[in-house]
Amino acid sequence: MNVVAANLEKQYPDSNKELRTVVVPLSELITGQIKPILLVLLSAVGLFLLIACANVANLLLARSATRAKEFAIRSALGARRWRVIRQLIVEGTLLATVGTVSGIVFAIIATRWMILTLPKEALQSMPYLKNICVDPRILLFADGLGLLTALLFSLPPALSLSAPLHNALREAGQQFVAGSWRKFGSSLVVAEVAISAILLVASGLLLKSLFHLLTVDTGFNVSRLTTFYVFPDSRRYIEDPQAIVLHDQLVDGLHSAPGISAVGVTSTPPIVGGNTSLFRVLGAPLTPLPYEANSRDIDPGYFSTLQAKLKAGRYFDKHDDAKAPQVVILNETLAEIAFGSENPIGKQIVFTYNAQEKPREVVGVVSDVHEGELNVADKPAIYTPFAQSPDSIFAVVVRSDLDQAALRPALEKAVHQVDPGIVLYQMQTMEDLIAQSPAAVMHRYPAWLVSVFAMSALMLGIIGLYGVMSYLVSQRTREIGVRMALGAPRGKVVRLILGNGIQLAAIGIVAGVAGAVLAGYTFRSVLFGVEPWDIATLLAAAAILAAICVAASYVPALRASRLDPVKALRYE
Repeated sequence: MNVVAANLEKQYPDSNKELRTVVVPLSELITGQIKPILLVLLSAVGLFLLIACANVANLLLARSATRAKEFAIRSALGARRWRVIRQLIVEGTLLATVGTVSGIVFAIIATRWMILTLPKEALQSMPYLKNICVDPRILLFADGLGLLTALLFSLPPALSLSAPLHNALREAGQQFVAGSWRKFGSSLVVAEVAISAILLVASGLLLKSLFHLLTVDTGFNVSRLTTFYVFPDSRRYIEDPQAIVLHDQLVDGLHSAPGISAVGVTSTPPIVGGNTSLFRVLGAPLTPLPYEANSRDIDPGYFSTLQAKLKAGRYFDKHDDAKAPQVVILNETLAEIAFGSENPIGKQIVFTYNAQEKPREVVGVVSDVHEGELNVADKPAIYTPFAQSPDSIFAVVVRSDLDQAALRPALEKAVHQVDPGIVLYQMQTMEDLIAQSPAAVMHRYPAWLVSVFAMSALMLGIIGLYGVMSYLVSQRTREIGVRMALGAPRGKVVRLILGNGIQLAAIGIVAGVAGAVLAGYTFRSVLFGVEPWDIATLLAAAAILAAICVAASYVPALRASRLDPVKALRYE
């Protein structure tokens, strides 16, 4: 490819000087944009699965306290340790099977729903999503994962209940399990809280990124702005004068439509991206490569319709036609790159894509209009008069006070009065265009999904913490009874139990926030306008987790404080 580029440089030295080729795999071109997002979602799913396993293991471990004596008697009657473990693994496998089947059914429904809710433009840019489904390979993977999860949350209670039977018989079951596995259950709670913190911080960062993306400064007023393409019969508008007549008639017709306050025409609407052009500045020292900028053909009403700000010089007017000297307008970024601190008005540039190109005078500098993707910084842009390079296919932007339901028929009527054969294509408000742009879609869905995972993980974490604290209260019933019988006030009992829960939650929150910063740093390419260590997000996630964990611990603590000392001393 570089040999081809070198030959093109020899044939076209003005436009192809020192231009070379970059070769990338097709798979990277197709999936490169979404690969980081898929990795983020995969990580979120993995964390959510871990917290679910930890939660179920904790609940089964607490439940095993009531079964310790049962399995001790089984062992005394001749049941081997492997038989006890096998029974508990089978019970866990049945539980995992029900969950796996339910999850697969939900996945099939949710996958189709997500594909159907994607904007058409997103599906056009990512056609491989149209046929996404839960195929046999996914089912096999889900089944294997279900078996693995069954082992993960079945082994802790299985190992605890298959320990030597004399301990269980002597310690009345509950105390045996408590003494052997209290630390393990507490560790699971810490892990659940930490994973919840990671997912909660990730959700906050992604939502904040989406907010920054959708509120990025576009350089123009997006309110009440609608854009669409016009596709006339190309056989009727072959020559440039015919395309100019079509443009003039359409603009006049749209201006006369009710509710339309401004009309502009461009070769490509904002936000969409488009072609670039190479040019050099006449009279300036030669740079190694020509300047490159987004290229747009616009009419005199374009910038006023967008309500973009003129920084220097003038806008195009009706006198900038094919007979007038050729002129251009630059955006602020390009003016600074090409001219630095100098005033560009009156300077001349020449496009290098054609040796016959004539110099063009810079007549204006406009504020940066976001011509490319929202998650990319403003790039250099150069604007040429539509009348000096007309085309019969172009985009129209209109500003109107009408709602979308009333605006569309009015626009269609005005256009078809000029030419009934014109097709109006991709009509949408500028807000919809921004909201449905590839960058917004690629940030919105991960933000939603990770938020769902975070909320679900938070719920599981609350259940896990509540279960462990309730279990610990039940193990300390006699101790609490003794304390209260000796005069301990109820408030002190509440503080005692609550302190245990807060300690577990604090360790988990600190570990989770640290893990969230590391995870955010790894996937920082997915974020926009926010850093992985965003203090506000970290503090908000920590505060939410702390408040919920305190609430989850308070209920068992309150129940412990209401124990009757006499009944507590008679416990077992």
